[in-house]
Amino acid sequence: MLKRTRSIRWLIRQVDRFDNLQVRNLFPHRRWVAYVALVLTILILVALPTFMQLHSPIPIAQRLLGDTSVAAFPDAPKPVPQVTEKAQTPDPLPPQQPHDESKRAEPAQVAIYHTHNREAYQPDAGADQADRDNVLDVGFALAKALRQQGISTIHDTSNHLRPMAYAQAYRYSQVTAKTLLAQNKGLKLLIDLHRDGAPRSSTTVQVGGQQVAGVLLVIGAKNPGEADNLAVAEQLQRICDERFPGLCRGIRTASWATYNQEITPDALLIEIGGQQNTLYEAKRAAQMFAEVIATYLHQTGPGATL
Repeated sequence: MLKRTRSIRWLIRQVDRFDNLQVRNLFPHRRWVAYVALVLTILILVALPTFMQLHSPIPIAQRLLGDTSVAAFPDAPKPVPQVTEKAQTPDPLPPQQPHDESKRAEPAQVAIYHTHNREAYQPDAGADQADRDNVLDVGFALAKALRQQGISTIHDTSNHLRPMAYAQAYRYSQVTAKTLLAQNKGLKLLIDLHRDGAPRSSTTVQVGGQQVAGVLLVIGAKNPGEADNLAVAEQLQRICDERFPGLCRGIRTASWATYNQEITPDALLIEIGGQQNTLYEAKRAAQMFAEVIATYLHQTGPGATL
């Protein structure tokens, strides 16, 4: 604050000097122009620190209390140093221990995680990015429905979003994906669960007279092993069309991405609904798709014939 006050005083002195310059004939309204520039500069000096605070990883409640120490709010996300492409240094994000909401007595067959864990359903959350009514809730619903089908499932809720580093989310989520694979040797399906950004007219479907969120399977075509991941997606689509006609919106391929699917042929990116769907519509779709996944695993298990 002291530095800002000194800067403002310096600017006022410059305005007075400007008024005495020998360019008055060129700028007949010189003092008015100078004071407008002064006001704009003051606004920038005042607003910039506030803007930076809004993008701080310290929660708003913590900043209001005046305590910005990590110890006061241990659940606050920790800032991660940025590493440029040229720097050949280890990844600054240490492996995160997957969080599972239940105790498992056996390795998981299905693992669910979220690269973009704040993707929300606007009618319930009030925004398309939020800490509630988002894809984490749909992940819980999918995991619960799978367990009810007798499928051992882990739902990882690690945060992969960092301030000013949204584009790096897949890099961070790859750590989680590899950890899930390492800790669950019998993993049959690794799901990165999202919601789409398309309008409601594209993401809403009718299934058995019910209006629910559509399920879209996404494959990263930049992955050298794309064909294997695509084969899994095609089997899931076939089963879905048989059991719940209309639920699956199809398979989308992205030529510019891998979506971390290069780490295993059993990795998929699944989008349930879009930001304009309700959370209920997305959860209902997840419950239906859990039956599809269970059928797929039974059909592809030991001794099964497709």
